[in-house]
This record gives sequence, C-alpha cells and structure tokens, in this order.
Amino acid sequence: LDLIVPVMTMIQFIFFIGWLKVAQALLNPFGDDDDDFECNYLIDKNLAVRFQS
Repeated sequence: LDLIVPVMTMIQFIFFIGWLKVAQALLNPFGDDDDDFECNYLIDKNLAVRFQS
C-alpha cells in the first residue's frame, strides 16, 4: 500500500484556517471583549477635546 501525504495541501489548509480566525477577530474591532477598542472612552475623549476649544 503506497501512502501519499499531500504536505503542501495540508500546509495551505493550516494557513487558511489561521487567516480565517484572524478575519473573525477583525470582523468587529469595536465589540465588548477585552481585546477590542474602548469606544466609549474614545468618543468621550474626542468630544471633551472638541468642546474645550
């Protein structure tokens, strides 16, 4: 029995799954998770700077 393992296809699949997880994380950068941007802080800071002048 001759077994042929498609190494390059497996590497491509691993990279594809990795980029898919990155895309899912970047899909909503302004969410409520710990890794996301603090929208309320950014908005409040920008409004405070705007109304100071």
